[in-house]
Amino acid sequence: MTLTTLESLRRQYLSLYPLYLISFPEPSLLANPQSQKFLIDKLLGESHQPENEYRRKFWRRVVESMEIGLKKLESQSEFSEEERDELEIDERFYDLLTDLMVTNNANANGEAGPSSSGPKTTYRAFIYDKPNSSNYLSKITNTIDHGIENHTDRDDDRDEDKIVLLEEQIAIQGGTTGLRTWTAALNLAHHILRSPHLVLYDTELSHRGILELGAGTGFLSILLAQLGADVISTDLGIESDAQSINEIGTGQRHEEDGESRTPLGRLKYNVQLSVDQVSVKALDWADGSLLPEERPNIWSKLIEERRTIVAADVIYDPDLVPPLVNTIDVLLDDDGQNQAIISATVRNQETFDQFLITCGQHHLQVSFIEVPPINENGDDVRACPPFWDSALDKGTEVKIMRINKLRRL
Repeated sequence: MTLTTLESLRRQYLSLYPLYLISFPEPSLLANPQSQKFLIDKLLGESHQPENEYRRKFWRRVVESMEIGLKKLESQSEFSEEERDELEIDERFYDLLTDLMVTNNANANGEAGPSSSGPKTTYRAFIYDKPNSSNYLSKITNTIDHGIENHTDRDDDRDEDKIVLLEEQIAIQGGTTGLRTWTAALNLAHHILRSPHLVLYDTELSHRGILELGAGTGFLSILLAQLGADVISTDLGIESDAQSINEIGTGQRHEEDGESRTPLGRLKYNVQLSVDQVSVKALDWADGSLLPEERPNIWSKLIEERRTIVAADVIYDPDLVPPLVNTIDVLLDDDGQNQAIISATVRNQETFDQFLITCGQHHLQVSFIEVPPINENGDDVRACPPFWDSALDKGTEVKIMRINKLRRL
């Protein structure tokens, strides 16, 4: 299954793919009336748009290319004189550029709108193709149980789904990294979609459900819920931060309608943008070291359910390694009835080694999952990433690990 040039452009634009990396279509294709309609319907018509500066640069590039392409189309002999007279660039593109320029100038002068300098909060939308099934993960386990070739390699029976997130476009905000989606999460998501039998092979997955630790923007939780899993998504915070937007009321729009920069508040907002069935809960890893009767109630629920644990890019701070490993230890079953899948970008080898050593001290067995390489430029669509990454972590290594609890003698 291949994507058209325009569809690739759409997915790159909505995910805020860096402009210098975007593959813009040939000018005459952009100027084509059918292409203009696609751009208006599928890009301008999207309800959650990227931030204004990105939009302004993107659409200026597109309009400039359209103008070049229009001249080429007008010179082509297959068009009649009447058809050439009707070739034009839709005024809505110029209107949009004008509005974005006015907004940008107003921000620069401090007269209106959010400041154009400093960190930006923006929507990102990740669009992916998936099998057309509401119970995708159960089908995966059934396929594996019967030794049938992985059905996700087929290109029929597919449809599109979308993950919409509100993110910060800086690495750390207010001491947390949880307000943007990181490469390790996108990498794990790629392999869940492309090679689910290698990552989520647990046949009890669909029955026990999934628990995400340090969910951040909620990207993985949303994806897994869209694929049919029962998901509890957790992060640091107080339980009131996980309240439904509808429960809070619409009067406090900026703080509760996604502008809250607490990890749990943003997580809840993002989840509600894309799915209904994810449960968002506060979970402090430090509470795992407390006596069972002293822990918040969520711990007893999670211990009883023994869900498959999923986490991405949670191994970055050496001070967080002990409580993280202890949390995994507490939540894993002694009889090996559940597992943890951790995707980690190895930025600091010492911190990563500390994680592995601490797992050993807790009698946790860590095995590295060998997954097929991701090849963005290859012909095999199964090797191409379904999500357009911002390329911030391209030079670093991502490890995907399976963690099981060893029975203590």
